[in-house]
Amino acid sequence: QFRTVYYDGEATFALCRLYSLTSDEKWLNAAKSAVEHFISADYVQYKDHWVAYSMNELTKYVDDERYYTFALRNAQENLDTIYNRDTTYHTYFELLMSTFEIYDRMIERGIHVDYLDNGFDLEYFLRTIYKRADHMLCGYFYPEYAMYMANPNSILDTFMEHNEQIGITDQRVPHNVGGYYLYYMNYDKLVDYGMLEYRDKA
Repeated sequence: QFRTVYYDGEATFALCRLYSLTSDEKWLNAAKSAVEHFISADYVQYKDHWVAYSMNELTKYVDDERYYTFALRNAQENLDTIYNRDTTYHTYFELLMSTFEIYDRMIERGIHVDYLDNGFDLEYFLRTIYKRADHMLCGYFYPEYAMYMANPNSILDTFMEHNEQIGITDQRVPHNVGGYYLYYMNYDKLVDYGMLEYRDKA
């Protein structure tokens, strides 16, 4: 009764990473079986960042058009929610950047899926990435924010999420850092794809 849907994506991500370390096909096959379940059960509905991370890992090793379509849908069909989220949210940015790596992998490998022409909106996707990259900084503990807290040095340069209250957890910080790390590593490609052309619209 305490199980969440996120465990499925976490486990699949771990299986892919294990395969990368061992090259043992049983781990890859297990990950592929899990993704078949994700597709049949339409996991897109969960806005699951772990699904994005696992698909980013799996598509490094498996070029299945259905996997690419599913991965792109996982972002595209949730873009309205991600774009319009008024608070910082620690997993959305990392979800977007993982999906960008998947998209870029498709382009580099010359893989084309029908969803690119019938559903995926690259401009909106890039605009959403830029908006989240900018908006997530509202949750960064600059010195000017931290100085109002009881123990500023303990929270300086971390990330908060502010909904009903301000909170810092061991999940929010690494997901924020992970998102910005991928943004940094892929920034030149994002610019090449035209992200900055859409920033004023964001």
